[in-house]
Amino acid sequence: MDFAALAAAGSEAAALNGSNSETYLRAVYAMAVPDELAYVPEGLRIRFDVADQPASGDWTNAQSRSEMREQQIDVAPVLGSTVAYCMSFTADHPDVYGPITIFQAFSRASDGPMLGIEMTGVNQFGDAVPNELQVVSVDGRHRISDAQLDRSGGTNNLLVVVHYGAGGDGSYLASLNGRTLRMASGLDTWSDQGVWWQFGLYAHGMKTGSGQDLTNRQGQLSSGATRFESTYRMVERVTYEPGERVAGADLSGFSTGP
Repeated sequence: MDFAALAAAGSEAAALNGSNSETYLRAVYAMAVPDELAYVPEGLRIRFDVADQPASGDWTNAQSRSEMREQQIDVAPVLGSTVAYCMSFTADHPDVYGPITIFQAFSRASDGPMLGIEMTGVNQFGDAVPNELQVVSVDGRHRISDAQLDRSGGTNNLLVVVHYGAGGDGSYLASLNGRTLRMASGLDTWSDQGVWWQFGLYAHGMKTGSGQDLTNRQGQLSSGATRFESTYRMVERVTYEPGERVAGADLSGFSTGP
């Protein structure tokens, strides 16, 4: 999907903010703040501002997210198929005090993410590096040393590929700007109830009223930099049938695009 072309054609971003979206994408939850979701000349801009959230820190899911997802979430992927998801975007983000998810492959069966990509928060670990990327999956949490989004106005090209397999036949690959962040196999990546993809800004590290999360939120407010913004030029999804392009679970043939 070419968001820049849609913006140039005069499309309304509000059409993505509900269940009647004309595309295969929609907001995860309706975005209540007017400028959280908008078309700009560069594409689809999404924003999230910690300062707009309730002072208690006891946020709902809808208040902690500025995300897009696939509309279809209850159809199982074809066992043995492979899906590549590629997106091109700019990131205007300050240092983050609580972890923020920028991508998830969500499993309906487990009601949780099967694969996610996060930015590390200042308070997340004793040796945390702000905004360093992590890959969080069914095979654990993996901190990727020296991997960060370009926050200087340059383009980020994120590629995520999942081979859907059960009984340890599944695999995934995550790549940023041509660098493989992580590739793993021998996993259960299939769900008979559906797997869908969502991307954007999910401040799960500042969502609830727990003591740590309140610390995260206060740290973000005290820093004076509370607004996170990403602008997506394009998002592309390519599905390969079993045996097409991918031999077994080997995803080494993917690098920078689908």
